[in-house]
Amino acid sequence: MNKLLYIFILSLLLPFNYNYKGDVLFGTVNRLSDGSIIKVPFRLFQISPSIYTDHVDLISNFTFQVNLKPDLTLTTYTMDMRELYINLYPSFGDIRLGKQIHSWGSLSNNNPTDNLNPINYYYIFSKGAERKEGVFSLAIDSYFGSNKVGFVLIPDHHENLIPLNDSELPININGLREGMSINQPGKPYEYGMTFQKNFSNLDLTISYFSGHDRTMSPYGANVWVNSYNKSIETAFIDTVLGFRDSDIYGIGISTFIGNLSLRSEFAYFITDDLMGASSDVYRTLESIGQDSYLSVGCDDIESDFNALGLPPDAWPGCEAELLDTLGVGTKADYYQYVLEFEYSFMYDIQLSGQLFFYDLLSISKGLTPIVEAQVDINLLPEDNFIPGVGAPLSLFTITETPYSTVSMKKARTLFLNLKKIFYDHGFELNLRTYYDIINKGKFFEIETAYDLTEKVKINTAINFISGNKGLSESYLFNPMEDFSHFRLECRYSF
Repeated sequence: MNKLLYIFILSLLLPFNYNYKGDVLFGTVNRLSDGSIIKVPFRLFQISPSIYTDHVDLISNFTFQVNLKPDLTLTTYTMDMRELYINLYPSFGDIRLGKQIHSWGSLSNNNPTDNLNPINYYYIFSKGAERKEGVFSLAIDSYFGSNKVGFVLIPDHHENLIPLNDSELPININGLREGMSINQPGKPYEYGMTFQKNFSNLDLTISYFSGHDRTMSPYGANVWVNSYNKSIETAFIDTVLGFRDSDIYGIGISTFIGNLSLRSEFAYFITDDLMGASSDVYRTLESIGQDSYLSVGCDDIESDFNALGLPPDAWPGCEAELLDTLGVGTKADYYQYVLEFEYSFMYDIQLSGQLFFYDLLSISKGLTPIVEAQVDINLLPEDNFIPGVGAPLSLFTITETPYSTVSMKKARTLFLNLKKIFYDHGFELNLRTYYDIINKGKFFEIETAYDLTEKVKINTAINFISGNKGLSESYLFNPMEDFSHFRLECRYSF
């Protein structure tokens, strides 16, 4: 990647065709509850310089991100190279190599088959590429008449960026905490293939992706106690998290009937944590940076005997002792299906929407088939299953089980957007809603966009989020109620 950056800098000095585009964003986001500023990261400035020749292009995208903190004096700033890749144009198509953001699938948003890039959930309410993180990859596209065949190779695994334990944007998954040890995939490379064919009024896309989940899942736990009294109260539970292997088979169709556009995607997922036995999750405390003496309370036992006045040579021995190793052993099949529509009325009125369907089709019984009541750990795969890849908005439909774990077995959601254009396309009004049909959580927003000049655009929005009081805070619509807000943005594009 550094070599690509050097080539980019050198190219600025050479007589190549060069252009750029970018924007500067100013704005504020304030809670409806008390008017306070919601302090989440935002991209203040971004620029996309590109260099073109007859046979090779160099494409890039750089951003300057402001990371607002609850204490504004601790605000930090980050320069991010979101994309930097070379695009070659051989006779059969094109080849792209470098850090890039891919776009797969037939839908405009929330694609279940578009899993090449991880999602940054700080930007989950943004559109398209804005919510994705670039990955170093090789992409090859070949064209044969109206057909297109694509191949992508990603040498390293990349995970979703979820703001765990951030009160400003409470998109959190119960049981996942920052700093928890994670088992990385044994074979991190990933690859995918896609085939597209255009008919007279229909586009067909078939895809396959073999990789790893973007969101971590529980693999198991090691329970450590002290050898003196084996107290459960002072036990150290080493929760082992990992990224399951997943294969994704997808098909997408898009067509139109008069003013009605229809797009749909179906994705079938086969996922496996590759845990053949509970012993597969075993690891020592030292391997995760834990002091085996302090982690199980041996220091407290030493203090107790010291208080009794016993000499050290009379103290009993104390060290960490493995009480049990518990594996999950998840193998599951599930599907996601999205039907997207868009219809244009008279007077520049447009209605668009999505229906989302998800079902967990089958799941293994696991390696620990009972709840271990002694240490209060539930490792049943069915009670701990969430999709690690797929449509990014499905995360909001996760619910808590009676065992204080979270899972996702079935989901149905509806998204609607009504858009009206005024004043010769200078003013736009959007009314949108996102509704969780099963769990009753909902999101409603009114947004306006005004083109002050050709380069300056002003956006305002007010949204309301409501959850389900009958569910716990693990249902993300509940903590997100406090994210109901008003925002004002001014974007200058150049």
